[in-house]
Amino acid sequence: MKSTLLILSFLLFGTFQIEANNFNPTEISTEDPITYSWSDSNINIYPNPATNFFSISNFNSEIVKVDVFNILGRKMGSFEIDSNNHYEISSYPKGMYLVQFIGANQDVLKTIRLNKR
Repeated sequence: MKSTLLILSFLLFGTFQIEANNFNPTEISTEDPITYSWSDSNINIYPNPATNFFSISNFNSEIVKVDVFNILGRKMGSFEIDSNNHYEISSYPKGMYLVQFIGANQDVLKTIRLNKR
């Protein structure tokens, strides 16, 4: 069985390798889960770097929660989206974190790096 190796590069996270058996790019349809696109790519977090909290700018109703991971991949916290838009991280150690925006279907809509001082 012939195998094809795809290499996807992402600006924030380096290079990922995905191996797919008998991959044929002409057979990918718009119903494939990898074709999900999110309508608001301008979402951001501030302040960044942060000390005690962060807030989200330009978010819409597609986001239902925010997960925060340390650079080793350990989940540090999960926040439901709320009206005050204030997410407390004062207990987290200084360092780099990955903030993931999660949609209603538990899809990761976007990931942003956050520096905690």
